[in-house]
Amino acid sequence: MGSRLNPAGSTAAGREDVLAALGVWRVATAHQLWQLTRPGSRDNKGVRNALSDLQRHGLVVSDGFTRPRGQKPPRRRHAAVPAPAAPPGAWGGSQAATGGGTAAGAGNREEKARKVWRLTPAGIEAAAQLLPPERTMGGTARGAGRHGAGHAMAVNETILAFIQPRPAAEDVDQDEDGPLDQGLPLPVDQEVHGRVASRSGRPAGVGSIASWTTEVVLPVTGSVSAPAKGSPRPDAVLVAPETEPALPFLCVEVDTGTETVAVVAAKFERYRRFFRRTVNEAPPGQRRPKLVPFWRTLYADSGREGHPPVAVVFTGVGPRSLATRQEQLGELTRTHWAGQAVDPSLWRQPKDWYSDYSDAIPIIVTTLDLLREHGPLGPVWWRYGHPGEPRETLADALANPDDEQAYSERRQRRAEAEDARRRAEEDAREARRPVCAGCGERFSDTRWSWPDDAYPDLCQRCATEAQQAEAERCRAEEDAAAQAAQEPGRRGFLGRRRRG
Repeated sequence: MGSRLNPAGSTAAGREDVLAALGVWRVATAHQLWQLTRPGSRDNKGVRNALSDLQRHGLVVSDGFTRPRGQKPPRRRHAAVPAPAAPPGAWGGSQAATGGGTAAGAGNREEKARKVWRLTPAGIEAAAQLLPPERTMGGTARGAGRHGAGHAMAVNETILAFIQPRPAAEDVDQDEDGPLDQGLPLPVDQEVHGRVASRSGRPAGVGSIASWTTEVVLPVTGSVSAPAKGSPRPDAVLVAPETEPALPFLCVEVDTGTETVAVVAAKFERYRRFFRRTVNEAPPGQRRPKLVPFWRTLYADSGREGHPPVAVVFTGVGPRSLATRQEQLGELTRTHWAGQAVDPSLWRQPKDWYSDYSDAIPIIVTTLDLLREHGPLGPVWWRYGHPGEPRETLADALANPDDEQAYSERRQRRAEAEDARRRAEEDAREARRPVCAGCGERFSDTRWSWPDDAYPDLCQRCATEAQQAEAERCRAEEDAAAQAAQEPGRRGFLGRRRRG
């Protein structure tokens, strides 16, 4: 039953969730808002009631459809294959704004036209009260629905695929105000998240709608409020430092196939200009400047080498075109994602190289269908520079297996292996070292290297003592022999003298 102020009968929590979602998305359909805010509901009636009451209060307005009325769906080369039926509340079960209800080869456009909703200026002010205070609110996106808002719908579907909204579980405590939690970022409990996702049949997601920002400008020069011309404008920015791996700053580009690959590749030069921008953060009075990347003054650092990552989600075309566009983008952006080869060994052997990623942009790509099916933490990503098949998880895609840290670990492992080999050889050599027959001590290296032939079974000290004893014995024998030889001559000399 509705009230005088809200005749459609919507709840305060439902209206707040819709306002917060539109504050991030700018434009969305009731179907997408239902998938995000009430995925466990049987239908989107509650969201439609909230939109009706908000429209009555002048906070939201609809000025178009996902496809203009009267326009026929575009002809396709492949016939559409209906998707299998999904249980109520599963956001991937119905046809989404980019074609969630058709097979991969049938394209990603929606067959059914849906009404597009946006915020009014008063609605933006109301949404700003529900989102984090540091959030910059954009414009009203007026007229976005007049031409179908195809790209905006694809961005919404990408954010849904990242979040993977799931219904509340009975054993998980949730606030009655809904999944947006008054617009504040939700701490992600990976164990609880995985349990709820497995129960609802969906993979684990990342963050909440409050973790996302659209209409972001990254100034190559100037300020955030007054950026210079040529500054990159990502389709969406994700800030989710609480996830594993941490994503304190992830730019997302959604490619619907309406632009050439060269146009998409040209965006990464703008990204690199922004990432290379530095500012002075030296304390007052310090003469020597302290230059830090400008983006670190806006977002936290993940601790990984190189610039922040950029994710590209492909959709809108058939599977063969999707694969071709991904390969072409990788070739055209090679100078941006490839690391610089470094050979620290110089003339030493063996030669060992590593890649320096300090000025490289990690570019990870996937398709919207893979992202929906496996979630952002699943094996859906291809990091340019890594093998394309099989796909990697997000943690593996963001890792640098051939960077300087990996080189240092290889050197450490080689050094440890060399030490172990030397210890084994030393132990074997010690086992062969002779033992002195006199004192029982082992031979020294000098004694073992130059053995004494006279006393081969004695150590150096015992051999020296034996030599001294032998020398003394020989001298004593010589003295005794000499003395014995002198006695007869002396007696004969005296006798002859007396006779004379």
